[in-house]
Amino acid sequence: MKKKKSSPGKENNERFIFEGTIVDPIKDIMFHVRLDHSNKIVMGYLSGKIRRNRIRVLLGDRVKILINEFDPEKGKIFYRFPPQSKKSQLKKIKNDHQAMENPTSTESTETANPIRKDSYKSTDQRNSSKDTTPNQD
Repeated sequence: MKKKKSSPGKENNERFIFEGTIVDPIKDIMFHVRLDHSNKIVMGYLSGKIRRNRIRVLLGDRVKILINEFDPEKGKIFYRFPPQSKKSQLKKIKNDHQAMENPTSTESTETANPIRKDSYKSTDQRNSSKDTTPNQD
């Protein structure tokens, strides 16, 4: 029996898998992807399973990309993360914005909230809430 020869590149096959965001769609299956860890932009193409299952990848989608070890400027997009809901996107943006404004602040969100607690009341309700005693004649 003959032994199968394995290619030397397959034994020590290191995979360079990164997460990124689609920045620019080029053609049908080609995209520019901005990597999360280094803000580097690489060209990615869709893998066969994504094409076969007709998974749409659009601008702004989060993806996993397998970078080619011989050409670090190219990679294969093999996974698209499910889209986030609008509420979770807004919550993340708000948290990032607050972190940028107060990086060392440890205040709770209630004390940092500029909106007064009684702002939902109309002006008539605010005026009537004062302690006024009716005239007793």
